[in-house]
Amino acid sequence: MRIFRVCTFLLLSLLHLPAQQGRSDAIKMQFPDTEIETILRLYETLTDRSIIQDPKSKGQLISLVSSAEMPPNEAAEYIEISLLQHGFAIVPTQNPKYWKLVSSVDAN
Repeated sequence: MRIFRVCTFLLLSLLHLPAQQGRSDAIKMQFPDTEIETILRLYETLTDRSIIQDPKSKGQLISLVSSAEMPPNEAAEYIEISLLQHGFAIVPTQNPKYWKLVSSVDAN
C-alpha cells in the first residue's frame, strides 16, 4: 500500500513540473482498480478545486483507463464522467473554492 501511495505522489508531482521543451501536458489515464481518494487528489490537482468527499465513497475502487492522451481539462472532464458512471457527482458548494463529491442520486 505504501508503494502505491508513493507512486501516486510521484505521478501527481509530475503534473506540477514546469513545461519543458518538447514535453506535452497531455495525460494518459492509467488507473485500473484505484481508490476513489486517489482519483479525487488527481482531480484536485487538475482543477485547483478542493473536494469534500462523501463518506459513502471512501474505500471504493474505480477504474480510469484511456488509451489516448488528453489535455488536463479533458482529463478532469473524463474523471467527472467516470465518477457519474460509478454513482457519484462533483457539485459546487456555496464557497467557490470547495466542491463536494456526492451520490449522483443526491446531486439531482
